Amino acid sequence: PSELKLLEGVFGPELVGELVKKQGIKPLEEVAAVFSLWRMFMTGGEQSIVFRQAIVPSLNPFNARMTGRNVVRSLKAGVSEDYVRAIHETWQATPEWQTLDAAADRAGYRLFTTTRGMAEAIEREETFTVLERTIVGRIARATPLLGQYLRFSERSAVTFLNGTRLELGSKYLKIMYRSLEKGSDSQVLKLAERYGFKTVDKNGKQIPVERLRNFLRAPAEEEVARAMAAFSGRGKIPKGAVSEILSRALFSAQLQAATIQTPFLLLNKNPAMRKLVAQEMASAIGFSMSLVAAAKLSGVADVELDCRSTDFGKMRVGAQRINVWGTFQPYVRTICQAVSGQRKTALKEIQDVNRLEAVVRFWDNKTSPPVGLGLDLLAGENAIGEKLELTPPAVGREVWNRVMLLMVQDVVDAVREQGALAGAVAAPLAWFGIGVQSYTPFSVEVAQTIGEDIIEAKYESIYDEPPIRFSELDDADKEVFKEQHPDLYAQIVELGQESFESLGERERRTASGALIGTGVERAEEKLDTIRSRARDFDLEENQGRQALWDQVGDVRTGRRELIASAIETFGDRDREAISSTQRAELKMGEVWDRHPDLFTEEDWASFESDIERSLTSAEQRLLERSTGIGRHVLEAVWHDLNVGLDEYYELPREETGGFQPLQPLGQGNPREEWRKSHPQQDAQLWVLGRVGTVRSDRAMNIATRLGRQAFGRSVQPSRERGRFSPLQPLGALR
Repeated sequence: PSELKLLEGVFGPELVGELVKKQGIKPLEEVAAVFSLWRMFMTGGEQSIVFRQAIVPSLNPFNARMTGRNVVRSLKAGVSEDYVRAIHETWQATPEWQTLDAAADRAGYRLFTTTRGMAEAIEREETFTVLERTIVGRIARATPLLGQYLRFSERSAVTFLNGTRLELGSKYLKIMYRSLEKGSDSQVLKLAERYGFKTVDKNGKQIPVERLRNFLRAPAEEEVARAMAAFSGRGKIPKGAVSEILSRALFSAQLQAATIQTPFLLLNKNPAMRKLVAQEMASAIGFSMSLVAAAKLSGVADVELDCRSTDFGKMRVGAQRINVWGTFQPYVRTICQAVSGQRKTALKEIQDVNRLEAVVRFWDNKTSPPVGLGLDLLAGENAIGEKLELTPPAVGREVWNRVMLLMVQDVVDAVREQGALAGAVAAPLAWFGIGVQSYTPFSVEVAQTIGEDIIEAKYESIYDEPPIRFSELDDADKEVFKEQHPDLYAQIVELGQESFESLGERERRTASGALIGTGVERAEEKLDTIRSRARDFDLEENQGRQALWDQVGDVRTGRRELIASAIETFGDRDREAISSTQRAELKMGEVWDRHPDLFTEEDWASFESDIERSLTSAEQRLLERSTGIGRHVLEAVWHDLNVGLDEYYELPREETGGFQPLQPLGQGNPREEWRKSHPQQDAQLWVLGRVGTVRSDRAMNIATRLGRQAFGRSVQPSRERGRFSPLQPLGALR
């Protein structure tokens, strides 16, 4: 390439072009041309460069006139090659162009793009000039409609970006020159030292400040060229083979590099340059924030403010999302997720996320169309986790998404989701490169469907909190959902069966832990709600106490089913217990196996007593931490109240020997006699709402203490006084 560059400078691009054509077929370059042609077709034909590559200066309202002028120029250039040549000849003759071009060369950048030339195609706009020196490229350019489309796209993009770089760069140069001229001697000396210039000669004498001012013009020009490259989507990437690989593997390697490098411009050695960059970025960010805030405050759109969400900073109108932050938004979101280890789902829930997986997924979405398609086919799923089968329809859909113009995809999705009006809104935004996405996440679709069914009274059950998942519906309502929405249910089953098959052992355990963690959190939230509403129950009556504990039992049963589901789904039950916590969990699983049904008072008493016998106190504390069992005060009290009652339930309910008229009340009834001789358990039964009175003063005192502990307030139990018997000693009824 260096020799070709010299020939191009002496004999012109025409001769070099003919030499390149006679070099023969180079397979790697032909493949690269296919990649470039593919990418160019998707992004060409419109003005997406305005808010994609050049988003920072284009969003700055103080640059509005400049942006408007260059948009008009780019459209004229797209339809007239003569206009392109004329305007570039005018630009290239200006001292600002020559200064910035030379400064960029010194800094290792290729700032401006010439409209013709073969020698250094890889250093020019990534998608264009490589096509000129390949058979694939020449065939594409010779094809009537395709060739016109490619030439329009190339001339339009080159003209807009070069015009923006030149105008904004000229403005920056003037300011930088002025800062050097007006800066004090001490400021000039400090700046010279920062750039490594010597401020004294070998004789120890001070170098004249004016001379230093001249020396500092060159680094100032290089800083301006570097900023113009970053602001127009031309980041610096390594040259040679690395450049070739990055340019083909990523959708736009230079744009991604520019996005990363732009914030670092704020660390510039020159304070005047730092100030210019800060003003540029602040103006762009301020304008974007004004748009987003106005949309949110006016009620026109909703805006997600949590940076862990995919929708962070986007204006959302129904299923349509408008991203005014360009390529910066995904970086901010990915950094937030990687740092926090969490993400916010479409259902507004916070979930743990594998940090490495979040970063890998981010870069997977930045691959070029053919590379991305190949990776998805190998992985068996697309970028959003949907299963990708090797069938003509499935592959055809993915190819469509990677071939069709990005603007067309945005408009089609908008029309499909929300109709023609949404498409009319999406079209001009997408034309200028503002990200417009229109989709409804599957989880949101399910939640919306369930909400509509509840409004239309299709379900039988009444829920304390509106369910948002199929799994949260009662069994009867699940059957209604299956009948009413068979297609959605089929997708739920498919996702539930397929989404965990490819996970390794570590990932399955992580997923199992996350699912159990969610169940623990929800169980504790429900128990908090039950305890806070204790005053709503008539706790003086055993029916009120029993109703409260029935809800606690339902929570425990629900969490048990969720943990069992996690174990069944992820195969965690068969693992070898290698820690104390795992051994405790396996013991708890064995207790559950011995008590598959928990419906009656006897079932619960037997179950809780079995826990007490099978697990030590230390093992129960481990379970509290890993599964939440017994952690909440209501649950701990529930367990303690049921322990020791299995002996009571083993006794017969009825009195033995029939009715005895001269026998005091309760004598002959084994359970009543047992309660009288066991005041602790008698008090437990009363607090649980299983008896209406206690049998002794001691039981009444114990019940008062247990009730305050369980309900958070004092509840006075009543003592059974019995009935009068003529042969009973006076005072025996007290």
